[in-house]
Order: sequence, then C-alpha cells, then structure tokens
Amino acid sequence: MNSVEARQRVVGRWLVFLATFFWGTTATLARSVFRDHHVPAPTVVELRLVIAALLLFAWLAARKPSALRINAADLRYFLVLGLFGVAAVQGSYYYSIARFGVGLAILLQYLAPSLIVLWDLMRGRNPGPRLLIAVCVALAGTVLLVNGVDARALHASVLAWAIGLSSAVIFAFY
Repeated sequence: MNSVEARQRVVGRWLVFLATFFWGTTATLARSVFRDHHVPAPTVVELRLVIAALLLFAWLAARKPSALRINAADLRYFLVLGLFGVAAVQGSYYYSIARFGVGLAILLQYLAPSLIVLWDLMRGRNPGPRLLIAVCVALAGTVLLVNGVDARALHASVLAWAIGLSSAVIFAFY
C-alpha cells in the first residue's frame, strides 16, 4: 500500500468515526432542544437541513464546483429525493424523538431494513437465511437501545404512532 492509499484509509476511518459520533449525538441533542428549550421539531429539522445544505454547498463550491450543476432532466429526481426522502425522513424522525424519546424513535426508524427485506419477500425474492438472521440480530440490537419507554409514548395518539412508523417507511424509500 502506498502513502496515498494509507492516507485515504486514515481519512476514511476518521470520517466514519465522525459520522458515527454526530449521528449518535444529534438525536440526544435534539431531544434536549425540544424538551429544555421548547423548540418545535419542524424548526429543528428546518435548521438542520438548511445548515447541512449550506455546508454541503460551500464544500462542493470549494472542492468540485461542477457537482453543483444539475441537469434539467435530474431536477425532478432531486426534488422527490429532497422532499420525500431527506426532509420527510428527518421530519418524521425528529417528531418521533419529540413524542417518544430517542430510543423508541431510533427503534421505529430502524425498522426500515426489516421492511425492505419484507418487501423483497412479498415480491418473491428469497433473501436467504443469513440475511434474515442479520436483520433479526440488528433488530434485536436496536430493541436493546430502548432503555425505557417514556410514559407519554404509551398514551400517544394514533397519529403520533403513524408518523413514528412512517419514519421507517420513508427511510426504506430513501
């Protein structure tokens, strides 16, 4: 392995570490913002997406400006992905955090891989025993994240549960 490949591996590992760190802290931070500062979930989602879009734009403008050019034929794809993918999954996830707490919101959203495998089964595909075992183990691990269900979750409305479960469906689409 040459020095360029070694450097790329180190950078890659740090990027994975940072992504994991930010993923792990954002939900807890969001819950604090909802509960302690009474900021509504849609406001947090809007701020998060605007800040992310501005940072991505600045990064691409500095590193690869050609990536900012979108073909007219691709505009519809990006609008659907942006609105029904990114914005919808973030909105439903943060709504779930505000209503149910971090652990249960994560559990609901991470039903998505199970839904994808279920969809494949319904379409006649055979995912194989290893994939089914992997999905079950991953789901069990996610269940272990739920440290205790907030009492408010037990009395949440049907709409709140529907939005929480839609997080998984949207994430599977996304």
